[in-house]
Amino acid sequence: MKRLLLLCFFTVLLSTTSFAETMYVHGIQRITFRTGPGTDHKIIKSLNPGVKLELIEASDVWSKFKIPSGEEGWILNRFTSADVPKELLLKSLEGKYTRLYKRYAALKKNSAKSRDDNQRLSKSFSSSEKEVLQLKTDYENLKKNSSNYIKLENDFKKLSTENKDLKAQNEKLGDEVTKKNLIWFSVGAGILLLGMIIGSTSKRKRNSLL
Repeated sequence: MKRLLLLCFFTVLLSTTSFAETMYVHGIQRITFRTGPGTDHKIIKSLNPGVKLELIEASDVWSKFKIPSGEEGWILNRFTSADVPKELLLKSLEGKYTRLYKRYAALKKNSAKSRDDNQRLSKSFSSSEKEVLQLKTDYENLKKNSSNYIKLENDFKKLSTENKDLKAQNEKLGDEVTKKNLIWFSVGAGILLLGMIIGSTSKRKRNSLL
């Protein structure tokens, strides 16, 4: 029995919930929210256009609603509508616009910061790149000068060796020339001495014949 009652309760609750419909106060003026379906019933309060309503019981002329404060009452159907009022849509759009604009401003600020950081990184990279190119140039010059120095040093050593060889050959040639000069000088002196001897002998022979 208890289970059956609980089942009926949940069925009614679900049915009520499923048939609950959201509506809004329609129009441009305040309307009356009454204790019953008729102008002879007491006014609970006045409602502004755009107030959100929860439909509880519908009829041809009057319908029963619950307002956001939790109070229940009756309103003429011609003052209600299921369409969201333009004012609420406008406020909703304004709220979305404000949130999107704030997000856009934050993204723009972050983008500007990222752009500044990127520019600083680009300048730093450009400076580093110039330093690398300068170091490369200095290295190539040093490498070139080093190779030239090694070549000059090798050429100097080669020329020094050749100079020593030429000097030795010159000294050897000088010794040979000196020896030849001595030989020629000796031969000349011998010939001169022999001529003098021959001349002296010939003179003596002529004197003896006289």
